Amino acid sequence: MDLNETDLDKMRDSNLAKLKNKFAGERYDEIYVNIGREFLPMVRGLRNIIPKTAKITCAEGAGFGFKLAHMKDWFEKNTSGT
Repeated sequence: MDLNETDLDKMRDSNLAKLKNKFAGERYDEIYVNIGREFLPMVRGLRNIIPKTAKITCAEGAGFGFKLAHMKDWFEKNTSGT
């Protein structure tokens, strides 16, 4: 999908507004982001709307399988004992 800058800005603003509402009044220690590089521009500015104390961890790896493995490892590490 090819978007012009105006469309991209509208989508980004909409996405960030929804995420800001989601984060409002909640406490998050860490937020895991798993999206492809093509979609990163749609959440550019995320750091500005999340709680300042929250850590952002992004999926790592080239391709779906590697990102999925990274997310699985992160999830297991961060949910053990809960």
